[in-house]
Amino acid sequence: MSWHLIATSILMKKLCEKVVCFAAICAIGLSLSSCGPKLSATNLAKIDPGMSAQQVQDILGKPDDTHDEHALGFVGTRLTYHAKASDVIIVLVNNKVISVRGKIDPN
Repeated sequence: MSWHLIATSILMKKLCEKVVCFAAICAIGLSLSSCGPKLSATNLAKIDPGMSAQQVQDILGKPDDTHDEHALGFVGTRLTYHAKASDVIIVLVNNKVISVRGKIDPN
C-alpha cells in the first residue's frame, strides 16, 4: 500500500469523525432549543377552554406544580406555572381546561 493511500485513509477517517461529532452537537443543540422557557404571554394566550392537559403542556411546557382533586365523579387538576410577577394557574375538570388565572408580563 502506498503512502498516498495511507494518508488518504487517515484523512478520511478524521473527516468522518469530525462529521459525526458535528452531527451529534447539532442534534444536542436542537433538542435543547426545544427545552427553553415556553411560559410567555404569547403562549399563554394560546390556551383555550376545552384543551387537554397534554395540549397545555405542549404549549407551555411542564408545570412547576400539579395538584389533583376528586369529587362527585369529577377529576379536578390544577397546573401551576411560576412566572416573575405572579403564578399562572390553569384549572382542568375531567382533563379539559375550564379557567386560566394569572398573567405574564410581556417584557
